Amino acid sequence: MAVVPLALRRAPLDVLATLAREPGAFLLEVPDDTRPFVILGCAPVAELRVPDGAGGDALAAIERFVAETPLVDPALPFPLGGGVVGCFGYELGRLIEPPRDGIVCGGDLPLALLRRYDPLLAYDRSREQYTLLCSDPRAGAPWLERLAAPAPSWDGPLGGPLAPLLAPARYREAVARILAYLAAGDVYQVNLTQPFTAPLVAPAWALAAQLGRQHPVPYGAYLDLGSTQVVANSPELFLRRRGRRVETRPIKGTRPRGDGPSDDAALAAELLRDPKERAEHVMIVDLERNDLGRVCEVGTVAVERHAVIESHPTVHHLVSTVTGRLRLEVGLADLLRATFPGGSITGAPKVRAMEIIRELEPWPRGPYTGAFGFLDPRGDLELGLAIRTAIVTGGTVRYHAGGGIVADSDPERELAEAWLKTAALRRALGEEPRRGLELCSSG
Repeated sequence: MAVVPLALRRAPLDVLATLAREPGAFLLEVPDDTRPFVILGCAPVAELRVPDGAGGDALAAIERFVAETPLVDPALPFPLGGGVVGCFGYELGRLIEPPRDGIVCGGDLPLALLRRYDPLLAYDRSREQYTLLCSDPRAGAPWLERLAAPAPSWDGPLGGPLAPLLAPARYREAVARILAYLAAGDVYQVNLTQPFTAPLVAPAWALAAQLGRQHPVPYGAYLDLGSTQVVANSPELFLRRRGRRVETRPIKGTRPRGDGPSDDAALAAELLRDPKERAEHVMIVDLERNDLGRVCEVGTVAVERHAVIESHPTVHHLVSTVTGRLRLEVGLADLLRATFPGGSITGAPKVRAMEIIRELEPWPRGPYTGAFGFLDPRGDLELGLAIRTAIVTGGTVRYHAGGGIVADSDPERELAEAWLKTAALRRALGEEPRRGLELCSSG
């Protein structure tokens, strides 16, 4: 594989606008701690789809597809040396922990979609330098020609107002049902979500660009899956692997940003003190420790940071960092089997929480609360958790939001928290979200 520096002076979101007209276009933010970068591409040269009803070992097939991908020069100034772009739907977890009725339904999209790209375009944020990674060094000239033209722009409104698909009364009933399961000792926490929808008149790349500029987060992404585009604006790391070191950063606990510095600091301090939020957080950190413990060497799983405040443009979150050293024989399939889907978007115990989610959520989640990111053939990977993620199909955007339900949860506050988590999308669509734990107009 050739490594071709490009004399290109354009923001990655502008590059995406140019590439988005091509099939399979994508953009991935990779917030590596030492060298953050962005990967872009289009027109994949190979792909693997895991459809509903997939037979055999889907995770083994995914591992083979990644392992057979050519490795780019390992001396690259990037932590990932070429590989595969992947999107894993939440319902893939039902192949890992099969439902009792044996039925797996992920909606109209595949349970997983992985693609190889040649060329790949990487942007080093620290050096403001683009590099083309390609099997043919002559590929640089056509790419420069393609990107020399002015980037498409979208100046009008993006879409209409966001509205819930589920009546608030139905959501309250679902919370009440979970509270009954909790009281019976059936489960300790369940992450309940609901879908919202809005008309979208702009192309999906314009929504990705608006979110990226207004609400920058560590795990921004645009993935063209064909008739559907995934636009992720996620703050959460699902899995990072570098060599044998593995890391996850679960988020549990939310407060809105304040109206000024003192109000903002007070809300962050309130989140740190809130016993309900901390209890939710501790449960999920313990779950993640247990998941990593299934594939890591004994005694290596540790909580490096516990329940620290991480602030984003619309919310404060509580975040922990859990790490471990993988056993020598652990491959990608083993790692996904032990950890997917993430604990922060399921509950504890995970399998029972997933059964309750399936009972109470009337629509498949699809890509939402799955994972997306980059995987290289050496085993290294960077996967964001697909929260704050919009699914765009045929002029409509669907966006889920929710939160963890525990024994002292209040249904009205849970409704308000879910609505708060839609604030970035509503702002991108042109609404002006009110401050605070607001309720949607329908209740």
